[in-house]
Amino acid sequence: MWIKKWKEEGAANGLLNKFLALVVLSAAALLLLNVLQDDRDGRQQIVDEDGGEEVLETGLSREELRLQGLLETMKDVGRVSVRITLSEEKGTVQGVAVSAEGAGSPVVKSRILDTVSALYSIGVEQISVFERQAGL
Repeated sequence: MWIKKWKEEGAANGLLNKFLALVVLSAAALLLLNVLQDDRDGRQQIVDEDGGEEVLETGLSREELRLQGLLETMKDVGRVSVRITLSEEKGTVQGVAVSAEGAGSPVVKSRILDTVSALYSIGVEQISVFERQAGL
């Protein structure tokens, strides 16, 4: 019924077809743009067809930033840099390296080791803590 009316309208039909084509092309463009997404911390993610994500390292991971922020709130730790190594198969934490201004103190170093070990359920032998060079 509405299809017959649609065919009879001629000029409006051509305009409607152009509009529908524009909608379809816009939707396709949005899908293509959504394939590459920027993460909040500046990293870029590629989302494949099945929804899996592959992270391209271009900065600190969100987890590294969270750990860095936590450690910097601890007394006498000072400025901190953190790197986390993940296992490729499981994505679990394999090791952590921490550079902290206050890590020259055995007490501060011990607190950092205990905190990281508890957070990631890894042994202290998988954590490296060293004193950060002044001014860096």
